[in-house]
Amino acid sequence: MIKIESTTHPIVWQVNTDHLLPATSGQVRWSGLNKCFEVCDNQNGMWYRINNTVELRNDPQLAEILDWAKKKMEYDRKIEKLADKYPAVKDAKEKLDILVKLVQDETN
Repeated sequence: MIKIESTTHPIVWQVNTDHLLPATSGQVRWSGLNKCFEVCDNQNGMWYRINNTVELRNDPQLAEILDWAKKKMEYDRKIEKLADKYPAVKDAKEKLDILVKLVQDETN
């Protein structure tokens, strides 16, 4: 089951809702004949096909966000490696972290 919930604009959303049909809860089975899942309506014993494909689309910004995150992670790894190798880089990073924390505390 894919369930996407958002109180604002989601980054990924479901385009079609065919897989939600029928709006029935009941016994689910695999149909070897139809090669799909089916659900029984529990009223008259009818079996309905459950569509197992869902089209998802994403916000155009998602690619930009992922690209930024990858670059940021790569940059952070490089800084950590440099800090391990060079004590001056480690010291500068620690001082920068402290300075950023102090400034954030003053502005909040």
